[in-house]
Order: sequence, then structure tokens, then C-alpha cells
Amino acid sequence: MRKDEKGVSPVIGVILMVAVTVILAAVVWTFVNTYASTKIIKAPSAALQAVGGKDKITIKHIGGEPIKCDELEIKIDDTPESFECSENYFSVGDVLTFSNVPPGAHTVTVVHVPTGTILLDTTVKVS
Repeated sequence: MRKDEKGVSPVIGVILMVAVTVILAAVVWTFVNTYASTKIIKAPSAALQAVGGKDKITIKHIGGEPIKCDELEIKIDDTPESFECSENYFSVGDVLTFSNVPPGAHTVTVVHVPTGTILLDTTVKVS
């Protein structure tokens, strides 16, 4: 064994430790960067009201934030209903009317689709 070979092992050890540290830092940075760039969607804060009438159900937006119409799903007795909003938003004061509803008690559910949040779940009576 030669005396000048003693320094080879510590140098290789330091190089390996630096390489492992750089790789670990790259993995952590990638994870944090991916997590930070995901968009967090929150449900709108809105007050809705369903009212039954003669052969119809009316859903009113009575307070809170406007909701994009394409983000809403409205069900009457678990059956999705089609609807149109003015200017693609369901805003305070807007009313959606569903006609030709048979008499009796009906469950009305309004869901914010991107978050799966139920904005309204009530039973109304149609005469």
C-alpha cells in the first residue's frame, strides 16, 4: 500500500455525498413546484331557494357569489335537468324555472360540480 492512496477514499465519499444531496434537492423541488402549481378550486358561497308552484319549480339565487352556469348541476328527484342562465352566470336575483312538474313533493338538489359541494338540497311541494 502506498502512502498517497489514503486520500482517495475520503474524496470519493465527499463527491458521493454532494451528488446525493443535489439529487435529493432536485426531487424535493420538483414535488414542491408541482404541488404549488395545482389550482385550488373552492365552492362558491351562495344562498339558493327552491319554491314549488302550480306545475313548476323555481330556483332563486337570493344571496352570495355568482356561479358559472356550466359548473352547476340541478336535479329534481335525482334526474338532471337542463337549464340556461343569462350571461353564463347564475347571480343574485336570477331565477330558474322548471315547468311541467307533476304534483307532489319533489327533492331539488343543486351541486357545484368542480368541488362536488351541494349548494341546495330541499323538498318542495308542487300543486
